[in-house]
Amino acid sequence: MATSEEEKRKEIARRYREKNRDRIRQKERERYHSNLEESRKKARSRTKKWYDNNQEEIREKAREKYHEDIEKSREESRKRYAKNPEKYRETQNKRNALHRDEINKRSREKRKNDPKVKEREAKYRKIYTEKNKEFLKERQKSPEYKKTRISRQREVKLEVFTEYSKRLSKSKKPCCNCCGENSHVEFLTIDHIEGRENLSTEEKDLKGKKLYYWLKNNSFPDGYQVLCWNCNSAKGLFGKCPHLSSK
Repeated sequence: MATSEEEKRKEIARRYREKNRDRIRQKERERYHSNLEESRKKARSRTKKWYDNNQEEIREKAREKYHEDIEKSREESRKRYAKNPEKYRETQNKRNALHRDEINKRSREKRKNDPKVKEREAKYRKIYTEKNKEFLKERQKSPEYKKTRISRQREVKLEVFTEYSKRLSKSKKPCCNCCGENSHVEFLTIDHIEGRENLSTEEKDLKGKKLYYWLKNNSFPDGYQVLCWNCNSAKGLFGKCPHLSSK
């Protein structure tokens, strides 16, 4: 009964709006312009709230529109960039910093599922490197670039240690899976549990930062653990850490 009454009221309201559409719009415009700043503030607030609640849908529609005509979309992007390159770069950097892991994950999935994407990116990187050789050399010498690069490498290293410590040592803090050392991250390293003999050719060539990035990009595969340098060296020399003998 209540539902029926509510439906009737909605139908009456709908008919009224249709009949008096122009008059209603005129009043709304007058109300909006009577207090312009306040109206704009409320409108921005509603728009932001709607955007926050529908981000995935908006992004999906934007992707669909982009892929309808990729060349046209790229041309429009280039025009926007040419108007204000500094502002465009700043916006892109903010977005990339905010959604870095999500963007990297999506890119990895694309490369994995579509060999053409990987081939296209490799071709583009080669052309870009050749075209901007001097700029890249100067950038690598920049103190800011070095600082950012080192900071990012430490973040990835810490993320790798945290993931394997959580999985194998049941510890929220990075620690050695043998003796439990956790006072300094600098005392820790990644160890191949079964040694390097059974690894693929790709994995055998991975060392240092390349190994940490590879582990992260491949969703932290099994076969690796965190050890301190003492336990890792002892395992390499004697085949087994003395800590294990004393347990």
